[in-house]
Amino acid sequence: MWTRNRVLVLVFAVTILLVGTTFVSPSVQTPPDDPADDDEALVALGDTETDVWPYVSSRQAFSGRASALNLLVRGNPEQVKARLQAGGDGWNETEPVFTEENDENPQFGNDSRIVWADAVGAKRYVYYERANGAGTWTPQSYQLHRGDYFGGQYHIRAYQIESETGNWTAVQAHAEHFDWFTLTHTVDSLEEARVDIERDFIDSRPSSDVQRVYHDNGDTHDHDGWTTIVYLLALPLLGSVSLGSAQATARTIFDGVWTYRTRLRVAVFVGPAAVLLGVRFAGIAIENAMSVDPNAIVAALYPILVFGTAAAAYVAGRNLDPVDGFIFGTLGFGTGVVLDYGFIGVRVLPIEIVLHRVGLATGIGLIAAGASAFDDFELRRSLVAGGLLWYGLIVAAHYV
Repeated sequence: MWTRNRVLVLVFAVTILLVGTTFVSPSVQTPPDDPADDDEALVALGDTETDVWPYVSSRQAFSGRASALNLLVRGNPEQVKARLQAGGDGWNETEPVFTEENDENPQFGNDSRIVWADAVGAKRYVYYERANGAGTWTPQSYQLHRGDYFGGQYHIRAYQIESETGNWTAVQAHAEHFDWFTLTHTVDSLEEARVDIERDFIDSRPSSDVQRVYHDNGDTHDHDGWTTIVYLLALPLLGSVSLGSAQATARTIFDGVWTYRTRLRVAVFVGPAAVLLGVRFAGIAIENAMSVDPNAIVAALYPILVFGTAAAAYVAGRNLDPVDGFIFGTLGFGTGVVLDYGFIGVRVLPIEIVLHRVGLATGIGLIAAGASAFDDFELRRSLVAGGLLWYGLIVAAHYV
């Protein structure tokens, strides 16, 4: 029987599915809307008389605080960039090989070199003051990324700063993923990116060259307030970075004989999720196969996501019982969201994004439920409600 209580129970089940799978580590903390940062929050840039504000800003003002700086590197700017970009025999994922002749210093292979490439992104600014009190807002000198633009990636913004006693590069590094519903990148972790970069410097240089300093800027995302400081005296090119590989498994929810009704359930369960995952994989494949403007890829694939997902739910639900359509449509899309984030290695999401995806899953379920008999007033109302919920949340994603 199609009752209100049953709908509420199903929506609750989808919420548990998404929340239980994505919130497996501490919650990400986002910065407050009105940070009260001022000049007194500046920290010393190493042992120089130059002070730096330990955040980046979306505009040339303290009120635009976005994320915390989490890496400072002392050295020639070009060498620092080369070290971060790690061209040639740079960072790699090959396990170290120990030999009898060299049992303490591992040799790293070059067969799986990680390539950092130039990146594009929104302009951010860093503020610093010299000893004479002159303050300067400077935009990033360059950006680098490693990974897939339309999947998960590490993103670096680097700011070159000249002090009285040498050159420094301030770095804001973070892990992020592309969100096809907002058409923007969502920051997942500052700590993950900083620790990986720090580990590489430690593995490839004497540990005395790498330090941690507490800058008390742990109030953005998952940053803990500690900044890694590296004194780069030369340009080593051997190192290792450990990248956790994303693992995701799907549990089957179909039992019994492979009947016609079961096939319909599978179709409405798989259809919307397949469109969602297909858009993700297609974006990554196109990005890696050819040199194409990311905006062109978005223009081609975003309409498929927006209209194709709803169409898949409608077509698959045409010949299915409305209750089954809602159950399998909702849970199928929810599972697709979980697999999508699992594929790109995202384990933590802000609660507002989780609730947004739950709403989208409910909309897909209502569309599938209302597709079976358009001449039935109750079902037609379900179809309209599902469409309004789906497209309303699609639009709302760009304004939240």
